[in-house]
Amino acid sequence: MDSTFKVDWQGDKVLGKVRYATRWGIDSTMADCVVTAKSLCPIGQGPKRSGAGLQGSIQMRPAVDTGDQITGYWGSFSTKYARWVEEGTGPHMLGPIYPRTKKALFWPGADHPVRMVSAFLHPGSKPHPYLIPAAQQHYPSLALRIRGQLEWGAK
Repeated sequence: MDSTFKVDWQGDKVLGKVRYATRWGIDSTMADCVVTAKSLCPIGQGPKRSGAGLQGSIQMRPAVDTGDQITGYWGSFSTKYARWVEEGTGPHMLGPIYPRTKKALFWPGADHPVRMVSAFLHPGSKPHPYLIPAAQQHYPSLALRIRGQLEWGAK
């Protein structure tokens, strides 16, 4: 009886499918995080009191496979104040700032609308998390997304 047999090695093909599924899983997770974060993003935060700048800054960069790792990035890419909105601030110096319009500045809790803000007047801001809750909601599904892509995906 001949005990030889032929092995058809598919390791490279399997590895390629796993790496594709991982990139796909990361991208789909980040895309959902972006949508959720935009929906949670507070309007009326930041220097211009418009959520359009902050909300519009929430984006993702597709996952990149470098061979050693697969990495994707998402978050607020073009606003300096995104972290301060997410985490809040303590009392801090803003100015002196003189409004461009003749309207006085106002925020809840102030004794009265003021025309100039200094370190003694600005109370800080409460946190308005929108990035972290999106990550907490969607990150746990990453492994299931990768598995689903491996089992039912087109590639």
